Amino acid sequence: MLDETIELYQQKLIAIEDASDVSEKQILSVLTARDRIQAALNDITKTSDAQLLQIVKLDTRLKQQAQKINQLAKLADWRTSLNVPVTSWWWFLPTPSHPLDNFDWLWNALTIASLTASLSLVIDISTRFLSGGAGFLSSFAVISQSVLTLLTVGGVLTEAGRKGIEQTLSRFGIKTYFWQETKFGLSALLLLSLIGFKASLPEISNHFNKLGWKHYQGSEWDNAISDYERAVSLDPDNAQVHHNLGRLYEQLQDINKAETEYRLAVRGDMAVAYSDLARLFLIQKKSNEAMSLLLKAKDVAPNLNQTLSEDDKILVYEILKNQGWVKLQQQSYNKAESYLKEAIAINDKIDLKFRHPTRGSAYCLLAQVLEKTSNPKKALPEWELCNTYGNPRVPEEDVWIEKAQESLKKGEQ
Repeated sequence: MLDETIELYQQKLIAIEDASDVSEKQILSVLTARDRIQAALNDITKTSDAQLLQIVKLDTRLKQQAQKINQLAKLADWRTSLNVPVTSWWWFLPTPSHPLDNFDWLWNALTIASLTASLSLVIDISTRFLSGGAGFLSSFAVISQSVLTLLTVGGVLTEAGRKGIEQTLSRFGIKTYFWQETKFGLSALLLLSLIGFKASLPEISNHFNKLGWKHYQGSEWDNAISDYERAVSLDPDNAQVHHNLGRLYEQLQDINKAETEYRLAVRGDMAVAYSDLARLFLIQKKSNEAMSLLLKAKDVAPNLNQTLSEDDKILVYEILKNQGWVKLQQQSYNKAESYLKEAIAINDKIDLKFRHPTRGSAYCLLAQVLEKTSNPKKALPEWELCNTYGNPRVPEEDVWIEKAQESLKKGEQ
């Protein structure tokens, strides 16, 4: 009887050893065959040494198939369903160590490091998006990144998550000794996606900058400020946004905030930012600081010898006009007149569609220069142009327009 049971056990074991595609049924057959061996040993009182030696050899061969068995069979579920006693060691076959398992500690450490970095990025990205308010795009970006990260963290670090991932890996036929490497790959993929998303923040910042500009043009000040501030939070180094926000604050007569934003904008080496900050300094009678900024503006502004766009012409006009203003404050009237006439010459070349808010400033300043250097009547044509083209919405021009009207009245007398 025992010999027959041993023979059956051997046949079932050979079937597993020889098969390249082992089924769960074959695994169950060899394990139950080993159950019969144990039952037979318990029922008989005498066994030969040859029989015992054969059983030991077969058991050794069974243990050698542990990895194949554990990869295909759910032994834990089978033990629960069949109420297998702990003494039946063949139902508890440990998976033999693979050489790659020796590096699991490294992959685990790298996985934890990747997840830690991912969480830090999610917090940073979320803070940037939400600082400007919880709009749809901001909420979607924060929620999607957070959920993806939490799922990955939960899948790798929690017991339930690990089981879920391991079951999935098993379904895809991934060997157990590759599981830790695969988990690290998932965490690294998450980290790379977050790094890529953070790298795209300047582009998203530009998107909000464009929205802010549209709201600014429509005099929707609150919406414009919200868009600009969100753009700044996404990319604090976006000089264009700081400049636009400075212009908006200047429009709202918040000069302190405007100056702060212009100072941030000049870090981007923007010629127009240098010029606008210089203009604020001129309003405050800080002519030396203004000239220093205007010289930097000229260094980065388009050269007059080049073919200039309409926007470039306006920029060059602003720089020359402000330089003339500086020289007026410094009482260097000849240089002031030269700068202002050059600015007016550039202004005359600007297409009417692109005429800008401070078009009248050069005429107003030139009129003041001529009053200082010659007969006041020679300044009247410039005062006339100042009155015609001056923009009362620009604070300094509003003052000059009143002066122009007073001078023109005196000239008529």
